[in-house]
Amino acid sequence: MAAEAIVNTASNNKQVTVWVELGVSASVGSVVYGGLLMLAFAIGRVIPLAVGAFSIGWLENLQSVERWRRGFEITGGITLMAVGVYLLNEYYFWF
Repeated sequence: MAAEAIVNTASNNKQVTVWVELGVSASVGSVVYGGLLMLAFAIGRVIPLAVGAFSIGWLENLQSVERWRRGFEITGGITLMAVGVYLLNEYYFWF
């Protein structure tokens, strides 16, 4: 329906998606429908975090990558700092 098309169109921006879901549930007038939309949104946000947390725990106990652990930590740290600068760049417009 039209409401689903609006939600799918706005799915790139999560904040817009939440507001669209609230608007759709308000226009339908069903609290249950709005609750289900919010539950689906929350589950969609949690699944990647849960998979990442499980993967990190699994990789920490993996002995075959022990000799490369220091390199992974340095690479991960540099990547994290680069992403931080990228996100700050969006706000401050340095580059």
